[in-house]
Amino acid sequence: MNCYLDTSVIVALLLLDPHTAKAEAWLEHAEPGCIVSDFCAIEFASVVSRQVRMSHLSAADGSEALDLFDEWIARTAQVVTSAGEHMEAAGRMVRNFDTKLSAPDAIHLAVAKYHGLVLATFDKRLSDAARRENVNIVLPE
Repeated sequence: MNCYLDTSVIVALLLLDPHTAKAEAWLEHAEPGCIVSDFCAIEFASVVSRQVRMSHLSAADGSEALDLFDEWIARTAQVVTSAGEHMEAAGRMVRNFDTKLSAPDAIHLAVAKYHGLVLATFDKRLSDAARRENVNIVLPE
């Protein structure tokens, strides 16, 4: 089973987060085949940058988190490139007011859907939208 990990899962794996224990336990037992997008890499860097700006992380800890992410990607995950068709699909999703999706979440969903991947997320709104889009989900537990 190839799983597309959204940023909520990556944050839980690499930073101290309320979902860290769940994410680590899930990844330990998950089948190989973690996939992230280049967009996820940008969003993770944005999360780290925001935590540094808000003084939740020091600049040194922020740099260490980004290095850890790069190492984790090189060892563990395959990176897919976000493409125009993903952006078009994400645009349609956010224009559907019932989805209540942010643009970043819609991009994650569009990438997972386009590639026929199972979406791993801690985000309830995103998992609800994925079900409506007929995308299989896994909630790391």
